[in-house]
Amino acid sequence: MTDNLRKYRAYDIALIVLVSLTATCKWFNAGLPRGHDAIADMLSAQAAWNSIFVHHMLPGWSNDWFMGYPQFYVHPPLSSLLVMAASLPFGWVLGTKLLFLAVFILSGVFAYFYAHELTKNRFASIVAGLAYVFLPYHIIDVGFE
Repeated sequence: MTDNLRKYRAYDIALIVLVSLTATCKWFNAGLPRGHDAIADMLSAQAAWNSIFVHHMLPGWSNDWFMGYPQFYVHPPLSSLLVMAASLPFGWVLGTKLLFLAVFILSGVFAYFYAHELTKNRFASIVAGLAYVFLPYHIIDVGFE
């Protein structure tokens, strides 16, 4: 039973990743990222970068950024620091897009594992993983804006 589950778990996760990539394929067109959250996160990370490395001052982060809603439950300054880290090898635009894509995919994969621990049902786990990819309003911005 456990060997069968381990064998199919890779297929289930691959399905979640494939659907996530398909849903976000329009996001990787040339230009700025789609969605106001990604652009706001990128601009706040650039402002923090300039504050730290150009003006040699730590920026004044507050918990009220993004109108009080932390993005993916990641509070500042962590979201800006993640965008800064992703921008080092890829640049600001592509780094932000790849970071958001990774968060979408990981949210679906972790929802799959969580539902599997609760239900031990393969079908329910796949549905939970796919639903959690599409339920956050950020994927609506990315895929359908």
